[in-house]
Amino acid sequence: LWRVGRMLPKQKLLSTNRHKRMLFRNHVSIIMAAMLAVSCSSDKYVEEQEMPQSTDPMRFGAPAIGDIVQAPTRASHPLASDFLVTATKGSGAQMVMDSYQAKYQNSGWSGTSSKWITVGDGFYKPQYEKYWDYSAFPYDFYAIAPCPVSGNAIIDGFSLSASSVKIVSPSRYQSVADGTVTPADAEGKYLLAQVRRVHPSADVTATTDVDLLTGKTISETLSPNATVKLPFHHLTSKVRFAIYTTEHVSPTLTLPITDVKITAESSSGFVTSYESYSSSVVPGQSVLNGAYGGTQATTSVVDLLTFSGPTDGAGTVKYSDAYLEKHEWTSPTEVNAYFFECSDGIIQMPQAGVKLRVTMKIGGKEFDSYLSVDSTEEFTWEPNKLYTYYIIIRHLFSHEISFTATVSSWENIEGDISSGLEGM
Repeated sequence: LWRVGRMLPKQKLLSTNRHKRMLFRNHVSIIMAAMLAVSCSSDKYVEEQEMPQSTDPMRFGAPAIGDIVQAPTRASHPLASDFLVTATKGSGAQMVMDSYQAKYQNSGWSGTSSKWITVGDGFYKPQYEKYWDYSAFPYDFYAIAPCPVSGNAIIDGFSLSASSVKIVSPSRYQSVADGTVTPADAEGKYLLAQVRRVHPSADVTATTDVDLLTGKTISETLSPNATVKLPFHHLTSKVRFAIYTTEHVSPTLTLPITDVKITAESSSGFVTSYESYSSSVVPGQSVLNGAYGGTQATTSVVDLLTFSGPTDGAGTVKYSDAYLEKHEWTSPTEVNAYFFECSDGIIQMPQAGVKLRVTMKIGGKEFDSYLSVDSTEEFTWEPNKLYTYYIIIRHLFSHEISFTATVSSWENIEGDISSGLEGM
């Protein structure tokens, strides 16, 4: 009886320990299965809020660079709104933000406390706080502004993933007649941004942000967790025309240049509109090398600019006092050029093989010629570029005329938006 009495507690102890080990194994299996389910969900979606690689959250701010041609009002500016952003790390090896909605918030006090929020309530899908992983540079950011989100989904036709970008943004070409541009709203409202943050050297305390759509460096020697500033760019081109003379012009002289017309044509068809834009995504390469969909083209000659000549209000044709005053210098340059009352330029569709023809009257003599720059009569217009073509009158009355052109980035970005993110 004594031995039996000693054995019963021992048997009970062994049975209890075995039961605990079985429960532990079951708990581990459940936890591992849950972790596996999270790690495999949402197209390699990384829920870093569970085990962040640092304690530094990712934040977005306003554009910091750009050749500002025209600064629109804040009410019409695309960046005073939400934008859609996708972010990857390790040269696209891992998704960080999969089509996140960045909500624009403004305090209302002169726009000095603007910021974009990616975590909270009211988003079209669950969005989690993301933290910098300092072992996974470079980071790539792709964004569309304003955000093409309606209700609980991205608007049909739009895509912003680690492999492709697609934007539905119908646009059409503009023309100008005596300073009046038509149509007024020709450009689609959506803009595109692409930024890469890299370690330029072994110095892990500094990073560089590069705008891959222009090739320009946004900021150097940034701290790795600095606010990401996204410069948004146009999918269309812009063209403008100007005229000047190298002769000394007296303010009392009436310049006899009237009936100016500039037309465009292309043997393959001059593109007048498009409906969408799409591009594959290759980390480190610009996504402005894609294709336009739903394009419309014509083999007919298209009027881009017509200009009868400035008047004094009474119908007498002459150049404006402002123009004449600019030409009191003995060696005028394109800096003093007259832009036919359209210095902002007109929107055009990106395309190649464009020929421009110029006709005008100098006094009673008609001038007619294809515009040629450096022996080239066919021009290519790229997205987000401003092309300025100059008509140069070297001798006003002997009608010696030549042409030149310049190209620059076309930026329609308001540069004084403060992110206000540092206080978040």
